[in-house]
Amino acid sequence: MVVEIISEYSGLLKIIYSLTLIFICSLIFLRSDRLFKISDYQGLRYLRNAFLFYGIGFFFKFILSGMRNPLSLGIKTYYLTVGIFAKFFFVLASFFLFYSLIWKHIEREKNYHSIFNLRMVPLYLISCLIVLLDSMTKIGIFELSQVLIFLIMTMILFSNLSSKNLAKRNYFFVMVIGLFANIVNFISFVRPEFFGTLLKSYLYILNSAFFLFFFYFSYRATRR
Repeated sequence: MVVEIISEYSGLLKIIYSLTLIFICSLIFLRSDRLFKISDYQGLRYLRNAFLFYGIGFFFKFILSGMRNPLSLGIKTYYLTVGIFAKFFFVLASFFLFYSLIWKHIEREKNYHSIFNLRMVPLYLISCLIVLLDSMTKIGIFELSQVLIFLIMTMILFSNLSSKNLAKRNYFFVMVIGLFANIVNFISFVRPEFFGTLLKSYLYILNSAFFLFFFYFSYRATRR
């Protein structure tokens, strides 16, 4: 019954899902920016940038990919281009999220441009390389890269986990959700025959939970 309902209204549900995530990413971006201006904590700038690129990635993946070739390109070329850009922004967002955890070990002086500076060049280049290899090989390099990035972030947060620090525990909890979501996404690519409509809905639920919890914690932080 549930599977039939999801299948029948999959198009509408996908639109609602995409618009909701874009809206949540926008709210997290604004909340993180506000918290950065209050605290002047540099890591928040990179966290803010991550959700900016997540929002752009969802826009490419669900909104532009749903349009009927507005650029008058070949249909195959259009959808391939949109897909490549979506993956690029997702990879870049993950790297900015990762960088927000390690920036203290890299930066010795304050940067006034958190998106365009020399330290960000490797992130852009590696993101381009991952997307390029993914489009050339078709073996799930993009999906695997997301699993590895979230696994590393989860390990970093776990190593710094403190029972007295609620913020760190919340961050770790959210990252575990993100890791599970990316693992499910990778499995869906490798073994699509085991990934039906119901399991795909679980992936959407995990992704939604990841962004909703991030928004909730950023909202609580700025409200204080």
